[in-house]
Amino acid sequence: MMPPLLGVAPTGKPIRIDVIDIVRVKDGRYAEHWGINNLSTVLADLQRGGPSDE
Repeated sequence: MMPPLLGVAPTGKPIRIDVIDIVRVKDGRYAEHWGINNLSTVLADLQRGGPSDE
């Protein structure tokens, strides 16, 4: 059995996490990184029993 994800018990159902990453590269290396995701929405949906658009 899988452990909880940030306090939410596993459901066995697939989930989708949307992510946007923006990276500034300087001299071939990452100089800056910005990222955003909807993990908090996914966790709230799981706590309610499923995505709100089901």
